[in-house]
Amino acid sequence: MWTWAAARPSFRLSKTGSSAKPQPINIGARLIAFDENDVITRIEDAGRTMMNELGYEVELGQKITDKMKEDFGAYMAKILLEVIEKGPTLPMTDQLMVTPPLANYRGLKQVQHIVFSGGVSEHVYDRDPKAYGDIGPVLGKNVRAHLQRLPKEILREPTEGIRATVIGAGEYTIQASGNTSYVSNEQALPVHGLKVIQASVRDGQPVSDTLKQSLRKFDLPRFTSGLALSLTVNGVPDYQSVKRIAEGVAEILKDADDPKCPLYLTLDLDIAKSLGGMLKDEFKVARDIIAVDGIEVGDLDYIDIGECLGITEVIPVTVKSLMFPTSHAD
Repeated sequence: MWTWAAARPSFRLSKTGSSAKPQPINIGARLIAFDENDVITRIEDAGRTMMNELGYEVELGQKITDKMKEDFGAYMAKILLEVIEKGPTLPMTDQLMVTPPLANYRGLKQVQHIVFSGGVSEHVYDRDPKAYGDIGPVLGKNVRAHLQRLPKEILREPTEGIRATVIGAGEYTIQASGNTSYVSNEQALPVHGLKVIQASVRDGQPVSDTLKQSLRKFDLPRFTSGLALSLTVNGVPDYQSVKRIAEGVAEILKDADDPKCPLYLTLDLDIAKSLGGMLKDEFKVARDIIAVDGIEVGDLDYIDIGECLGITEVIPVTVKSLMFPTSHAD
């Protein structure tokens, strides 16, 4: 069984017993936000781009009309269902994709169920009529209208109404090496339920900008507690590239919500010890730092990091991936 899970700003195609990588797209209720007088208080770049495509110029302090809300919500719903039904085909959809389209995705004929989670799901399933200063009710209504064109059994509703993006979790545990990981203070372990913020670090791109963009995908204006930064490093790292990463990480920590919350890092390459040490010794990061390597996780995953075990200092890392139950065998 394949399932589309929609939880802004990502979609995840899952098979029973497994979970594929998410496919993030810049669609969501809070791309434009406004106050009780409909005065715009927030505009994301993706929101401005789509509104311009619809012929609207939007600026902070401007009023948003009901027609603008309706047109915007309908347009986002159309793009969303396009991605689910056949993958991105329109130029605007390609522009809104955060990552490349899922490989080998053949469209709706490959999908048996669609499940929505997160705040907008309350509107998609018509469970919450209240507006929260954003496009949520209009987006949910239009998504629901599009879904009515699809076979009735394809839309699944979770048994519990939730605003978190995880409905269920498939778990597996990795034994990370303590020899290549960095633990500045063992008192910062164990830790449970860290939300993964995944970022791909590439040559030529400012690391701090990349990290800030990854945070914004989850409507996070700055680094805060309860997060694990998951860094995918392209190329073969050397001293200068590790230093560049450390500089970018240290930069986003400057305006973090909590100056004392530990920094939890996961890396796909064996540079955790070097990176953690550099952050402490060269960039004088005061907070506790836990950096583990050989871990590949993605957006919408959550992780637990256990205490160091035994003389080998193995660090157990449990990855919880978004999955969905099924009441029948497929």
